[in-house]
Amino acid sequence: MKLASDTVVDHLPLEVGLTSSLTKPSASSYAWVIWGAAALFYLYEYVLRASPGVMTNELMRDFGVSATALGVFTSAYYFSYVPLQVPCGMIVDWLGARRVITISAILCVIGSFLFAVSESIFMASLARTFMGIGSACAYLSCLKLASEWFPAQRFAVIAGITMLMGTFGGIIGGKPFAMLVNATNWRMAMVIAGAVVPNLADWRLCLLDVYHPVRLC
Repeated sequence: MKLASDTVVDHLPLEVGLTSSLTKPSASSYAWVIWGAAALFYLYEYVLRASPGVMTNELMRDFGVSATALGVFTSAYYFSYVPLQVPCGMIVDWLGARRVITISAILCVIGSFLFAVSESIFMASLARTFMGIGSACAYLSCLKLASEWFPAQRFAVIAGITMLMGTFGGIIGGKPFAMLVNATNWRMAMVIAGAVVPNLADWRLCLLDVYHPVRLC
């Protein structure tokens, strides 16, 4: 003979399961959206990385510098990006991908806006340094999310697709970005890049992080 409390206990898992299924998206679609938000930011940082190549004449004219000085300015991105690769791995493990991408997006936005209003090659180089710092953890964050949200046998595929997203970013930073520069000017193009693109990836990731990772089978 069952007690009333036993009946409640028997039905509790079913009720919890029904509530969960009504409030949460499927694990599969949720994992792809989470990773996609981070991959979109990785695409964006590639756009920033490649963008100076389509406005060299404008930059040399506005800043009054030679090709050599412009090369140093362009390299400022890598002066901060490259040394941070090892520390970024530890930072992503410590803070988690969501926090790292949020901070990184803010740094990239600051760099983009600072670059847009720069009146000297020194300030523009400082802006590129901010972009390099903000971009340094993008790929590692994507891999971190892939390891948390997908099974181990899918990791190599997700890493490859992530690299594909970066390559698309490099493509967008070429001809499409040059068309934007020609349609407006290089300063407005950087304002648009700083105001629109990172918010899409960053806010999606922030809003979707309310659930804990669920590794897919």
